[in-house]
Formats: sequence, C-alpha cells, structure tokens
Amino acid sequence: KGWLGKGKALALLDELEEGYEAFDKATELAPDDPEGWYLKGLTLLESEKFEESIQSFDRATELSPNHFEAWNHNAAAHGMLGQNEKAAEAYGKASEINPDHYTVNYNEGVFLSELEHYEKALEKFQKAIQLAPQKAEARSQKAAVLEELGKDEKAAEAQEKAEERKRG
Repeated sequence: KGWLGKGKALALLDELEEGYEAFDKATELAPDDPEGWYLKGLTLLESEKFEESIQSFDRATELSPNHFEAWNHNAAAHGMLGQNEKAAEAYGKASEINPDHYTVNYNEGVFLSELEHYEKALEKFQKAIQLAPQKAEARSQKAAVLEELGKDEKAAEAQEKAEERKRG
C-alpha cells in the first residue's frame, strides 16, 4: 500500500508522471489489487493517455466488476477517443452499479448531451441535481439542454438557479 499512498500524494500535487510511476510499481507488486489499476488509469486519463488508461480501467473492472468509479472513468476515456458505443456501455455499467452517484449521472448527462440525446441527458442532469442540489454545474448543464430543446423559459429558470448556487 506504500506505493499507492505515494502515488496519491504525487497525483494530488499534480506530479502525474511521478504518480504514474508509483502506481505502476504498485500494480507490479500487487497485480491483483484493483485500486492500483484504477489509480494508474486515473493518472493516465489526466495525462490524456486515453488508450493506456482504458487498459488500466479494464484491468480494475476485471478484478472488481462492481468498481463503478473505474467504469465511470473508463467511459470518459472511451468518450475522449470518440468510442461512443463503448463509452455508453461503460456509463450504463457504472449507473447499474451505483445509480445514485452524482458524478456518474452528471458525466453520463454530459456525454449524452454531446451526442445530442437531449431528453436522456436531461434525465441524468435532473437525477444529479436531485442527488446534490447544492452543485451548480448540473443546473448549468440542464439549462443548456433545455435551451437545445427550445424550452427557453425553463432554461432561463434553470440557469438562474445555477447562478444562485454559484453565489452560495
């Protein structure tokens, strides 16, 4: 666990290359520990090494099929590569495992919005707001989706609520 701790500390300091090296050592020493693979994948994702991050997230979910954070970030990496079908599958798995997690709903909403699946995106942002009403970003995304759907009055209301949350 020492290498995981070192990697986490380095990643928090935005020392991604050194963090990656620590997580790489951790996975070498404990190849069956899904957390090491997940954290290695996060570091690679932050470094925009999407294909390599997918390999790490795949290993984490192979070792721990209910690791919804690994599924969530796996989806994000696939999305960054334009692999929308694989991203949708991974988001679906993350939602299936933990349907009441703010970040899973928010990220899937952003993904669906980018694909112009606005009704489904709206559902995800509604759920995210329900789960974490204090967070402004889901409200802002909801406003953007409502605008895309031609619901300008509702969009303005949602954006006003988002601005209120930002002000505190």
